[in-house]
Amino acid sequence: MSLNLIPITVDPETVLRIEQSGQPLVVYDCKLQGAPCELCVEGTTGAVSAHLRRHGITGPDSAITTCTWDGCYKTLKKGSMARHILTHLRVKGHAIWQSPISFPDLKDLLFFL
Repeated sequence: MSLNLIPITVDPETVLRIEQSGQPLVVYDCKLQGAPCELCVEGTTGAVSAHLRRHGITGPDSAITTCTWDGCYKTLKKGSMARHILTHLRVKGHAIWQSPISFPDLKDLLFFL
């Protein structure tokens, strides 16, 4: 049986955290419109918040911003954006409701920034 490997790109902080924890990596393609980053993002509030900062979405949590995930364009507070994006990923708590990309062994599958 052959194994089809799918190369993915994640930020270095994700690689370090996953290697230290020994847990499998579960990521989603970034679908924020504008400057494509070609990175995958974990389905957690903290990881999505960090990913948003990479896209330049910064400032106070009360600042008004627009979600550009896959054509959404909903207006909301910046402090709610990470949780809102989790709804696009269909992630609730730690349960995964759609087919994410999941890899148990990072060494052969990642491109590093």
